[in-house]
Amino acid sequence: MDYRATDHQLATAPEWMVRRMGSQDDASPQTGKALQRLATHCELFAAHWETQKQGGLDEETWFKWISLLFHSAGFESASAFSEASPKHGPRSQERLLELQKSEKKRCQDRLKNPRNNRLKIPQ
Repeated sequence: MDYRATDHQLATAPEWMVRRMGSQDDASPQTGKALQRLATHCELFAAHWETQKQGGLDEETWFKWISLLFHSAGFESASAFSEASPKHGPRSQERLLELQKSEKKRCQDRLKNPRNNRLKIPQ
């Protein structure tokens, strides 16, 4: 069958969804706010953020922050943190995408087998 946009009336997305999706221009200020807020409230992050901007962190420390940012503030914040370093390159981007893929797979696995989602209490 051939479905064309003119054949069907499309519903308007709810306002909350439009705001959440936003544009790329809207994402940048939020990303900056997340990083700035963390730097304001965590001295260790603030110090590592400066090191990241000036020359880059060692890979292990970088990955710990990327993982934390990815899981708490989202891909854009993790990516912005990584891109702040002169060391950022194809391998950095590859690791960010691997993190994103592994999280997606983990979520899909949870949906497939909800029994694995239960809290296991030791006897």
